[in-house]
Amino acid sequence: MPCRIGITSDVSTAKEYWESEISRLRGWDILGGPMSRDQAADIEASTAENYGCSASGCRIEAGARDAQWYIYHFFY
Repeated sequence: MPCRIGITSDVSTAKEYWESEISRLRGWDILGGPMSRDQAADIEASTAENYGCSASGCRIEAGARDAQWYIYHFFY
């Protein structure tokens, strides 16, 4: 089953976004946080590679760099 790793500063909005984009979304989970955006982006890339998942690459959200960021994971 394909999976995705991403980062967000707003967990509920990110989950709502992906649920609206992917009808088969399963197993939403927060893997880490809170942390800085730079830390989250670094961990996102390595975690996606380790899990064999696609990464969102911060393209979805342009939140403030000083916000608290979280790493999420889901299957689809």
